[in-house]
This record gives sequence, C-alpha cells and structure tokens, in this order.
Amino acid sequence: MNYSRTQRYLSSLLIFSILFLQTVEIPLFDSTRANAQMNADLISFIVDTDIYSGTVKSKINRYAEDIQAYLPHTRVVIFPVSKVSNPFNIASINEKLYYEGDGQ
Repeated sequence: MNYSRTQRYLSSLLIFSILFLQTVEIPLFDSTRANAQMNADLISFIVDTDIYSGTVKSKINRYAEDIQAYLPHTRVVIFPVSKVSNPFNIASINEKLYYEGDGQ
C-alpha cells in the first residue's frame, strides 16, 4: 500500500511518542505521589484486671513509657483481661492487633 508522506510522518510520530511515554516517566503533578508513612512497632501488654486496677497500674504505665522511650518508633498497648478469660480471646486480641493495628 502506498501511504502519503504525511501519514508516514504522523504514524512514526505516534509510535515514537507511545514508546517514549512507556519508558520515560514525566511527573506532571506532585500531588499524585503517595507520602510514605512511618508505622510504629506495637508492643502489647496483657495484664490481669485485678492487678492493673490496683496500685501497680502506675508502675505498668511507667514501664510502658520507658519501653517507648528506649525503643524508637514503638508504641505500647495495654490490654487488661480477667483471670477467667479464654486464652483464645486473648490470642484473638493479639491477632487483631497484628493484622489491623491499634487504629492510631
């Protein structure tokens, strides 16, 4: 088939532009870039409710603060549970914390 000079030029230009745009990234808008978020490592404390509601509560909270201060990018989550709690429920709390985080 015989194509005109304009058709050959236009098709060459389109093929070049498609290949060029596939290989070279040109940032047009900075707002489309995702910002990297720093996730904190979580440490969970499973504490008996009787102990945590008593006088030891301030010491446990202080220990949690000390850990957060010593380890960078960590956050301590304290879960008070009763003595009669099912171990499966306690494991479920940690599993949910692992997969979903603490929501903060």
